[in-house]
Amino acid sequence: MNKELNRRERMRYVEKWANFVKENDDLIWSEMQKELIDSQIESAREMKLTKEQVKYIKSKL
Repeated sequence: MNKELNRRERMRYVEKWANFVKENDDLIWSEMQKELIDSQIESAREMKLTKEQVKYIKSKL
């Protein structure tokens, strides 16, 4: 995927999310966001990385 196409795709997603947030009650979209974040945390825990792996990943951020 070229950079311009990728950028346009990201912008469409941002606009879609912004419209969803504007058009829906805070409780609806905040619960969806909570579910996403919780699932990411759970996935990270399931990876069972060593301390060295975590340190390496953090050094790349």
